[in-house]
Amino acid sequence: PYIYNGEEIGMTNYPVKSIDEVSDIESINMYNERLKAGYEAQSLIHAINVKGRDNARTPIQWDNTKNAGFTTGTP
Repeated sequence: PYIYNGEEIGMTNYPVKSIDEVSDIESINMYNERLKAGYEAQSLIHAINVKGRDNARTPIQWDNTKNAGFTTGTP
């Protein structure tokens, strides 16, 4: 099976600013383990934004412009 992560339709990643915004249990566990090991919280949030799986779990980024914001060309 193939999992679509959104980039195929032009979606952008949704950056989180706090671990409270994260739902992915793997990211939460990594954050807590590395925080206890002495890593800086901001570097861990950056790592989650780069490699976390929550970006694939956001709603489709529609908007109210022509073609719902996905293209300026002919869909």
